[in-house]
Amino acid sequence: MADATDAFTRFKTHFTDTLRELCTTAGSVNKVCRDLGINRQQFSKYLAGSNLPSAHMIQRLVLYFNVDPGVFFLTDIGKKRRKNYVSKADVTAPDLTGGYYLEHTFLKNQRNSGVLVGLWRFEQLDHFMECSAELPHYPENREAAFDSFQGKVKIFGKQFSLTAECPETGDAVLLGMSRLAFAPQDLLGLRVTTRGGSERLSCAPSLLRYIGSEIEVADVLGGECGIFSEDSLGERSAAALSTLKNHADSMGAN
Repeated sequence: MADATDAFTRFKTHFTDTLRELCTTAGSVNKVCRDLGINRQQFSKYLAGSNLPSAHMIQRLVLYFNVDPGVFFLTDIGKKRRKNYVSKADVTAPDLTGGYYLEHTFLKNQRNSGVLVGLWRFEQLDHFMECSAELPHYPENREAAFDSFQGKVKIFGKQFSLTAECPETGDAVLLGMSRLAFAPQDLLGLRVTTRGGSERLSCAPSLLRYIGSEIEVADVLGGECGIFSEDSLGERSAAALSTLKNHADSMGAN
């Protein structure tokens, strides 16, 4: 029993010391509480070790501070690499530029082959990045139309995960994204789509090209968005398609 009590005491000491150091590097305890929406009194109990956070809360802390989970525990990572993880570079999550993006999705071997070009907007709110989109499709017996999507973007290290849903149709979009080395404001990703709540998934590579913080939405939707054949693409969309084709095989799109 004594060994177990000693191990638990050492764990609490390590955990609280790590949490205090992360808060100091991030700015202050008050800032961390505001950013995460955590009650200051409850957070003080975490810092004192009188009340340990749940697994869900630890996951939130890991994502917020952008550190390996091992820094909180008595592991090799926690003991040997803690100082490497608790740094300003690690605490500060990579910025995702807010504003408007044109998404080019390569519809390879699908009924409507070509490129789907939709419009996304990313907006940083208090504790998360909100996204909204107008994405084109071809309804039966109708001209091309747009569906409105709402969702969130999450940061996982240097990667981004976007989930959004269209309330009217039940369609859902999941995008896993990373920056392009030669165009850091743009995002290359893999899009997974479900239609109307069905279990069938479609998968295709996508490129989100940043087009600015303020645009004329109606002009962009009317002039640059839709489902296009390859030979009718404008210069910007043709360049996006070329980038997508270069990455399609490595991303496993069929």
